[in-house]
Amino acid sequence: MVTVVHSQQTIKPFYLWIDGGIGYARNISPGVPPTASPGADYTNGGLGGMIRIRGSKSDFITIGLESGWQHISSVSQQNAQAAGFGSTNITGSLNAIPIMGVVTIQDYNIQLHGSFGFYRLISTATVFGSTVTSGVWDMAFSIAAGYEIVVFGDYKIIPEFSWTRINDEQKSFLSLMIHFELPRWDPF
Repeated sequence: MVTVVHSQQTIKPFYLWIDGGIGYARNISPGVPPTASPGADYTNGGLGGMIRIRGSKSDFITIGLESGWQHISSVSQQNAQAAGFGSTNITGSLNAIPIMGVVTIQDYNIQLHGSFGFYRLISTATVFGSTVTSGVWDMAFSIAAGYEIVVFGDYKIIPEFSWTRINDEQKSFLSLMIHFELPRWDPF
């Protein structure tokens, strides 16, 4: 007599995670801050925001994309003296937009993120009422760690600390962000 055993394979669903955050980054790049002349105001960091979309069949490791906006530095001075031209108000800023691939490992409510991709660095300067904007793409990488705190249901708040390095421009910054994560979603 032959016994036939039927087995049914369980297919794990594919989940998506979406989170977004806002926070502050500090430019830790070495160097002298740019100044138009003595007395200029210089900021070395600022507010930024990030959105991250990840997917996987596993809760332990996910892959995805992240993007956002980060203010890196700015300089301003009122009534700066330009030899032969008179006085003018000067402003300048450096901002960055990341487009990065991200791998996340998560266990015991701790998230570790590793990102690699590109940053679009955008510099803007205004002198004598004229504004000039320029941009350059540069490779970058980032590492981050966060801790999930359940707010209600499956909605979570994640304080996150990260270090980012923009290679050729030799910019590095540390940031602290608060992310809000939506419940994981099974789109299929």
